[in-house]
Amino acid sequence: MLKNLILLIVCSLITACGSSPLLSSSGGDTFQFNTKAQITDKTQDTTNNVTIDIFLKKNIAFRLEVTALLGYEVGSLLMSRTNLQYAVHPQKIFVQGPLAGRTLKPLFKQDIEPQILWSLIHGDELSTRGFKCINPQTSLQICKNNMSTVEIEQRGDLDSSGKSIDGLKKITLENTNLKMVWIFKSKQALLAPQNETFVLNRPKEYKLITIK
Repeated sequence: MLKNLILLIVCSLITACGSSPLLSSSGGDTFQFNTKAQITDKTQDTTNNVTIDIFLKKNIAFRLEVTALLGYEVGSLLMSRTNLQYAVHPQKIFVQGPLAGRTLKPLFKQDIEPQILWSLIHGDELSTRGFKCINPQTSLQICKNNMSTVEIEQRGDLDSSGKSIDGLKKITLENTNLKMVWIFKSKQALLAPQNETFVLNRPKEYKLITIK
């Protein structure tokens, strides 16, 4: 399930994305998002539901914790401006390397650029990632590239630009093979996040894969 999740968000949406994440001049505000996702593999005719807890230190790093039904741990991912780490719990592997497509190669057997995930979680405009977007600056935005469609519906109270003040939104990602409906249900400030929140350590029984 973790493979399908990252593959959908990253691989299926990117045609060419070799730049570093776009960062504002300020950062450091820390938030937690509770999100749910339904992932449909069209090729296998299967659907999985997962919970994705997001811990975001704005413009600095974020962490994803992915769990399935009954709290079954699927995977953990930590992304900073320069590095990427992830643990795939069912396979007991731990991968670390630079923020580059080659770091995801152990999972997908090919280079896949991860920056689209950074943009979605930070709320950056997808037009900076090679998408053509319809209805920019509105509560419903539809973005496309030559492989995929992303529909972002802002929810709750909106600001003047049409974005949710509380970070609530529904993202629908779809291509010929996969579809994901990703709902950001709640957002809360973390006033005193623990130091380990943005540290991902390898369990000693996990195989370590280091990408240079």
